[in-house]
Amino acid sequence: MKKFPFPWVATGIGLTVAMALLRIGALNPNVEPALPLLTMLFMAEFGFLVSLAGAVSGARTWFAQRDNFILLGLVLACVVLAGGLFWAGLSIWRNSVMS
Repeated sequence: MKKFPFPWVATGIGLTVAMALLRIGALNPNVEPALPLLTMLFMAEFGFLVSLAGAVSGARTWFAQRDNFILLGLVLACVVLAGGLFWAGLSIWRNSVMS
C-alpha cells in the first residue's frame, strides 16, 4: 500500500475550510454570518493548525529528498493557506468586536 503524504491532506482540508469560511460570509463585515462566532473561529484555527502541520511535515520531507518539486509546491500552498487562515481568524474576531 502506498503511503499518502500528509501535505496533500492538509492542503485539501485547508482549502475546504477556507472556502467554507468564505461561503458563510465570515470575512464580510456587512453580512450576518450563517454560523456563530466561536464556530467560525474554531474553523479558522483548525484550518490554520492543519495547514501549518502540513507545511512543517512537507518541509521536513522535502529537505530529506530535494528532488520532489510537487511536494515543494504543496508546502508553499500550505504556508499560504496557514497565513490566510490566520488572517481570517483575526479578521473574524476584529469584525465581531468592532460591531
